[in-house]
Amino acid sequence: MITRNDPSLPLDLRLPETTAPPKRSWFRKQYLLVLLLPVVMFSGGVIGMYFQPPALRQFYALTG
Repeated sequence: MITRNDPSLPLDLRLPETTAPPKRSWFRKQYLLVLLLPVVMFSGGVIGMYFQPPALRQFYALTG
């Protein structure tokens, strides 16, 4: 039976220390931003052409 004051605890597992390469999540976020920015701008332009406020419709009607 193990008591609270057992000198063999905590056990040292002697696992090898692995050095993980640094994560480059900032690169993925910037890459995603570069890809999504043109898509968002294009879709905003297309939506803006079809859903126009009344004042903008009148301006387009006057200017042709």
